[in-house]
Amino acid sequence: MKKGNMILVFLLALWLWPLSSHAQGPGKAISVDVFLPLMSPVSFLYGETMYFVPLNIKYQQVIADHLVLMLKGGLNYSWDKRNTSDRSVDVYPLAGVDWHPFHAGLEGFYAGLSGFFNYSAHYYNTRVDYRNYRTALGCTLGWQFLLRSGIIIDLTFGLGYGYNVDVDSKGAKKTGYSVDETIAGVFVGFCF
Repeated sequence: MKKGNMILVFLLALWLWPLSSHAQGPGKAISVDVFLPLMSPVSFLYGETMYFVPLNIKYQQVIADHLVLMLKGGLNYSWDKRNTSDRSVDVYPLAGVDWHPFHAGLEGFYAGLSGFFNYSAHYYNTRVDYRNYRTALGCTLGWQFLLRSGIIIDLTFGLGYGYNVDVDSKGAKKTGYSVDETIAGVFVGFCF
């Protein structure tokens, strides 16, 4: 409980951190991944057996000239096209700090560090068939384009190294470590 409170206070302090007087342009942005939803029908056409509906929302706030706090929430719902009672739900929040070495604020190339958590549950009919928990620390690379109209386009990709726990319907656990994607996409949104 104390660790959770410390993390919450840390994130709140970063969010309230005053913007630097040298930062130009907007200090906050909210965007939605448009790449993954567009790939859902494409993967279906190429033989994927699962329909999936992904939603990724990213919030960013400038906390210093070249540092940006990034929070992302993701949700993915999928079901088998051959058997609609076979479905899964993924929830994957991510928090990180991005460093923009060449531009102040929400623009240009960036590299970042992030923490990732993933919860996945696979359902068959009404019972949980298996669950997966994953935590990871990772690196992110990206490029942001800030348009005059206040629209932001963010190309991003990140990998993380983390700990996985798989639990089947009988409660048997399988654990291990892996390198996996933590964030990827083309996020489009608005700055303010």
